[in-house]
Amino acid sequence: MKAAKGSKRQSRVQLILIIVFLVLLQLLRLTYYRKGTSWQALEDQSRPLPIGLKWYDFILAFICWMDSFVRTYAKRPGLYYTGKQYDSSTPILVTSNYHLTIFSILWHIRKLGSFRLLIIDTDGINVWCAAGKGQFSNQQILAVLKRYKHDVLTGQGKITLILPKLSFSGVILQDLKKEKINPIIGPIYAKDLPTFLSVLPYKDQDSDCVDFNLATRVFTCLPGLLQVLTIHLKLLLVFMLLNKTLAVEIPFGLVSIPLIIATLYPLLFPFIPGTQFASKGVWLGAFISAGLVALFGLGYISNSQLLFSIFYTLAASIFFGLSYTGNSAISNYSKVKKEVVRFFPVEVLFYTLCLVTLIYKEVWL
Repeated sequence: MKAAKGSKRQSRVQLILIIVFLVLLQLLRLTYYRKGTSWQALEDQSRPLPIGLKWYDFILAFICWMDSFVRTYAKRPGLYYTGKQYDSSTPILVTSNYHLTIFSILWHIRKLGSFRLLIIDTDGINVWCAAGKGQFSNQQILAVLKRYKHDVLTGQGKITLILPKLSFSGVILQDLKKEKINPIIGPIYAKDLPTFLSVLPYKDQDSDCVDFNLATRVFTCLPGLLQVLTIHLKLLLVFMLLNKTLAVEIPFGLVSIPLIIATLYPLLFPFIPGTQFASKGVWLGAFISAGLVALFGLGYISNSQLLFSIFYTLAASIFFGLSYTGNSAISNYSKVKKEVVRFFPVEVLFYTLCLVTLIYKEVWL
């Protein structure tokens, strides 16, 4: 009797904690940048940009990193400068208006002295993703430049812009040159800016390559975990409420399995068979399912839980594989669209089979 009361109390505490977490996260997201924001009263004067990062800049950057699957914080587009006064002879670095990108640039070049930063409107998206979606483009660059007089931008004939290499899927260099702009291909990573800017004249970094190494993949783990945790806690919340009203059993591994997937997928990415993100998810789901079968053989999982867990694992693995295309540095936008069309129905099928195992009681024998 006491054990039953203790179990009910523990379940009630878990339910309250889940609700509190989801509510707090939603309240935090109310402070985020809203998609499609129109920046009003855009001035035609350059603005000073404090090179010293404040404590809240670090907090906002941390939030941007952790919740990177959604738009977080953005900065007003415009021409900014560091130093005591504006200097038209300093280099102009072009970047997106995503807070974490700007934070990273400022952090790495904080000791270099004066420079200018042309922040364009990418709708709060980072450079690479914005370029792939056509938001980091000639049109957005020119829209900001045309707000300022030519002699403000440069004392010479052409305006020299240093563009991040990952923006060139959305930028057409020849068209920029027709606008009397001298575009220079900058490095991929902000950490390489100090070395790049220290050598004159600036040279195109066209040989730079993305390094999707273990450290980079570990960097993507926590955002992936938060995304999966948020989604599956909502699902767990639904099951806990059903359990109180309809006595529906909470399936095995409803949260633990997705967290395992979200951890193993980035870490083992190069070693998982398959060339597509979703197919890698299927392979990983199959490996985890084999482990579930082993647990079933040892008596830790019932036959009904085994069926649900396998379907759920395969569905969650495909879901995470498709979502990871937006959190990696080696995906191709056009290929990703084809992959979503191909694998999304399979994901829906597995989730449907999960639901079937809960509806039909004979499955729970």
